[in-house]
Formats: sequence, C-alpha cells, structure tokens
Amino acid sequence: MYEANYFDFETQLNWSKQQRMNTNLDAILRERIPGYTGLHLSQTSDDKKGTDYWATRLDVPALSIELKARSSDALEVWGKDDLTLETWSVLPTADHPGKVGWTRDATKETDYVVFYWVPTRRFHIVPFPPLCHVYSLHWWQWRKEFKTRPQSSGGWGSECTYVPRELVDQHCKEWASGIVKLKGH
Repeated sequence: MYEANYFDFETQLNWSKQQRMNTNLDAILRERIPGYTGLHLSQTSDDKKGTDYWATRLDVPALSIELKARSSDALEVWGKDDLTLETWSVLPTADHPGKVGWTRDATKETDYVVFYWVPTRRFHIVPFPPLCHVYSLHWWQWRKEFKTRPQSSGGWGSECTYVPRELVDQHCKEWASGIVKLKGH
C-alpha cells in the first residue's frame, strides 16, 4: 500500500472547476455525439448525482457528462495509459462504513465519463453503466493488482486505483457483447 496523498478538498475542487474551462470538451463532444447542440455546466445538485455538464442534442434528452481531468498524463510521464477509478469516496473506518467511490456508485446518473489529461489534451470517453458494472465486479482484485492511492483531505480519506485503460476497455467490450456471463445474471 502507498502513503496517503494529502490534498485540500477545496483546492482540488477549484482546480477541477478551472479545468472545465481549459478543456476542448465542446469540440470533442461536437465531433462524437450525433445531433449535438451545446454543452452546459450543471447545477450543484446535478453535480452531486454525477453530472458536470449536460450535452444538449436536437429533439432528444441531454446526456449527462462527468469530466475527470488529470493534471499530468501518465502515458507521457511514466508510459502507463491508465484511468483513475475511485474505490472509496470516504474510506471505511471503525466509526463509519465508508461511501463507495463514484466509479462503483450505481446511483450516479452519468451517461458518459470523459477522462481528460490536461497537459497533452488527450481524452478517453467511456459510457458509465458498463464502467460502473465492470469496476464493481473487479475493483477488489484491481485494487490489489494495480497502483492504489489513498488521499486525505484532513477530515476524511478517499481512495483510487490506476487501472490500465486497455483492460477497462476490454471488460466494457465484454459487458456490451455478452462474451462473459455477468455476476447476478
């Protein structure tokens, strides 16, 4: 296990909000979503449900977009193409059962997660339902197998695992195609 990275929650939140303005997310989505008409920042109540933006479309409901920006690109720095997936948003303690991380939280209303690496402007788009299902099945194993880092805000701890992008994509493809029998089905 690794030592916890300390971060100030408010500082991280403000950095994340600034990155919303520094991405080319509008151009990315315009090229990929049929009928796309625009990108609108969500309200705080929607943000808590897993929506940073609403991608509006012609004559159909908007799509919920969650942006996960990183300040460095592991592919460029360490040669590792990984996705940061949150196991716990609040780590369990003797006094608290913990709270599952966003990646395992089936109550999130997210349609798509856009992983975005700020320095290289590289991105990766993943539909949330398969990501959530796949990570919920494999998080414990991947937590042991790949780099996992707790983070402390001072008041509580969270934790994420850095899972190879290709492995996540492979499992999501299997989810979509019925190649494997899924747990609970």
